[in-house]
Amino acid sequence: MTTPAIRVLLVEDSASDAELLQENLQGVGFERFDVTHAERLDEALDLLRKQAFDVVLLDLSLPDSCGLDTLQRTRREAPGVPLVVLTGQSDQMLAIEAVRHGVQDYLIKGQADERQIARAIRYAIERQRLEKELRRSEKRYRRLADRLERRVEERTSDLRRALQALEQRTEQLRSLAAELGQAEERERRRLAQAIHDHLQQLLVAAKLYIQRLSREANPDTSRQIAGEIEQLLSESIDATRSLTFELSPPVLYDRGLGPALEWLGDWVKSKHGLTVTVRADEQADPGSQDVRILLFQATRELLFNVVKHAQVSKAEVSLSRTKDEVQIVVSDQGVGFNPGDGRFGRASCNGFGLFSIRERLELIRGTILVESSPGSGSRFTLAVPIKITRPVSSARSRATRTASA
Repeated sequence: MTTPAIRVLLVEDSASDAELLQENLQGVGFERFDVTHAERLDEALDLLRKQAFDVVLLDLSLPDSCGLDTLQRTRREAPGVPLVVLTGQSDQMLAIEAVRHGVQDYLIKGQADERQIARAIRYAIERQRLEKELRRSEKRYRRLADRLERRVEERTSDLRRALQALEQRTEQLRSLAAELGQAEERERRRLAQAIHDHLQQLLVAAKLYIQRLSREANPDTSRQIAGEIEQLLSESIDATRSLTFELSPPVLYDRGLGPALEWLGDWVKSKHGLTVTVRADEQADPGSQDVRILLFQATRELLFNVVKHAQVSKAEVSLSRTKDEVQIVVSDQGVGFNPGDGRFGRASCNGFGLFSIRERLELIRGTILVESSPGSGSRFTLAVPIKITRPVSSARSRATRTASA
C-alpha cells in the first residue's frame, strides 16, 4: 500500500529557494511530499483556513511579518499543525524562544540539506502526534482522577454518616442500658416492698400464732389458732405465686404468647380493675422465646400506661400475623395524649416506657407505631418481622374472649 504524501505548507518569500527546496524534497526516497507554497504570511494563514496540512515549514523573515510575531500568528491560526522553522536567521536566543512558543524544530538555511529537512518534518509530525496523545491521556487521567476523587469524597461522606449513625446508635444503646438498669432497680425495690409489706407480715403473724399454739392447752383454742395459721400460710402461698407470675409467668413459656396475653388481661383486671379484651391468633405466636418475652413485657407496659393515664375501664389487645410481620395492637378510648410529649417517651415508674420499647424493638428490626391525640384515645402497634420471630406452625386461632375478674 502506497504511503500518503505528507502535506507541507511552505511559507517562503524567495521563489527560487522555494522551488529548489521542493525539487530537493522530491528526491528524498524515504518520504513523499505534497508541497504548497505561500510567499506571504497572510496568504499562508488563508490557506490554513481553507485546507488541511500535516506540517508548516516557516521562514521567520517575510514581507508582512517577522520574527516571533510570525510564529504567534501562525500558531493562533493553526494550533494543531506542527511548525518547523527554516530561516536564514542564525540566532540562538531566537531559536530558544521559537521552541518555547511551540516550534518542533529550528533549521538554518544552508546548514540543513533535504534529507535533514525531511527528517525534521517527519519528527515534527510524530512529536506533535505524541503530544496530542499525551494531552488526551492527561485529560483522560484527569477525568479518572476527578471521578476517583468524587468517589473518595462520597465514600468519605458515607463513612462519616455511618460513624455518626453508629455514635447515635451507641448513645441510644447506652441510654437504653441505663433505663433498663433503672427499671430493674425499681422492680427490685417494688418486690422488696411487696415482700416486706405483705408476705413477711404474713409469715411473722404465722410465727406468732405458732408460738402461741405451743403454749396453749385448750383444744378448742388450739384448733382456732391452727386454722388462723393455715389461713396465713395459704395467703403466703398465694402471695408467692402472684409474685412468681409477675416476675415470669410460666404460661408464657409453656403455652405461648397468646395464652400469656390472656393471662395478662386477667391479671390486669384483678390488680387494677381494667377490663382487657384479648384477641389472639395462635398462628402469630413467635417461635423465638426472646421475642415472646419482649412483646409480652411491652404489652404489659402499655396496659400499665392505660391504667395510669387513659382514665378508662376498658382496653383491647390483639395479636395477629400479616404476610411479613407479627403484630400486637393495644388500644383504648381514653383521654389520649400528644405523642410528641416527652412525658410519655421515657421510662415509667413501674416499667421501661415507650422509649425503651422502641429501642429494644429496633434491636430486632421491629417497630412501634403510636397513634393518639388529646380526647381521641390511643393506639399502639408493635410489629416484629416474621424472619425474626420464626412463627410456629399451628394454624388454630383462639376465639375472642373478654378478661374478667
